[in-house]
Amino acid sequence: MFHDGTQNTITANLNTLSAYDSRIATVPQPDPAEKAANKTVESLPASEALDPIHPDGASPLPQATQDSTTLPPPLNISQDIPPAPFDALLLGDTGLQLGMIINALGQMHVDSAHVQIMGPGLWGAFASKLSALQGAWYAAPDPASRQAFIQQFMAAYHHMPTPLADLTYDAAALVKTLDQNRPAGSANGYSVQALTRPDGFGGVDGVFGLMEDGKTRRDLAVFQILPSGGGVMIAPPAGKLGHDGN
Repeated sequence: MFHDGTQNTITANLNTLSAYDSRIATVPQPDPAEKAANKTVESLPASEALDPIHPDGASPLPQATQDSTTLPPPLNISQDIPPAPFDALLLGDTGLQLGMIINALGQMHVDSAHVQIMGPGLWGAFASKLSALQGAWYAAPDPASRQAFIQQFMAAYHHMPTPLADLTYDAAALVKTLDQNRPAGSANGYSVQALTRPDGFGGVDGVFGLMEDGKTRRDLAVFQILPSGGGVMIAPPAGKLGHDGN
């Protein structure tokens, strides 16, 4: 589902994706008095949707200058509406747009009890603010794999390593491994077969490998968002890369 950066478009697209109109049509409607007394988030117009930055309504949405990683609280999902017609939903959004996605998920009654929500490793950087996505999964390196590297790097350079430093040390580890396994008297350079070895190479964030099409494989862990925010590892890295890169 591609979308622009507006709440209205995101909500409309998720409405279509989740077949919300046909699902809601199967639910008996309460009388007007009861509906008015129990107004829920799905009856809000888009202009009144939860602001990921100020869920109490103190500030209109969106504002580009606001903190883009503070997200709304979990939404109450009605148990009367049938679940969405899919079992899993992979999101690529972060920041303010992820907050808009969360608003739309609540309005369209797409909940983690029926749909496994998944996201990118970038969620790990602000998982403590993602309690609204409790139960969601994201793939990321095991932090324990990087801890020794951080300690060694800080001892040498007296500051935290950047992601670029990770890549530099991974490249050095790759060359070291290939040189150690190079047959005596072989020509300079590395063959495609050596560079794309199925077992991969030991890197700062765990095992990684190169593919013939230029892409990189990484052995990642799976984390789950907790009800209070933050992530807990539910599937550790395998410690190796198979022939299919999984």
